[in-house]
Amino acid sequence: MKTEKSCGGIVFRKIGWNIEFLIIQQKQGSHWFFPKGHIEDNESEEQTALREIYEETWFHVDILPGFREIFSYYIDDTKSIEKNVVFFICEIVSWQLIMSDELQNCMWLDYEQAMKTLTHDNSKAVLTKAYNFLSL
Repeated sequence: MKTEKSCGGIVFRKIGWNIEFLIIQQKQGSHWFFPKGHIEDNESEEQTALREIYEETWFHVDILPGFREIFSYYIDDTKSIEKNVVFFICEIVSWQLIMSDELQNCMWLDYEQAMKTLTHDNSKAVLTKAYNFLSL
């Protein structure tokens, strides 16, 4: 079985006492999820997450220490390719959004709204873990 690995970030910002999360929608589908992408040669997981977030949104973020979540799924029905996705929690540093050509839309949502909007259960599960981590 072949495996692929991607890394990304659960990007958040604080607005007063509230926390909002960034979710994105790519042009080739209607799915809502978090910025992520494939690891390039000689790139760490953290470098990949930072690069992918920047390439997709032009946001500069800082990775918060102490949170690293992995989920896995099969890319095809034959289960010949397993994809492992590593997520970090990332706090936004810059606020100017310039969406890449890959994106159709993006939104800042509070936890409850994000849970209703995210398409996949594994994205919802990692958001819940991130939200609980930030709430400590």
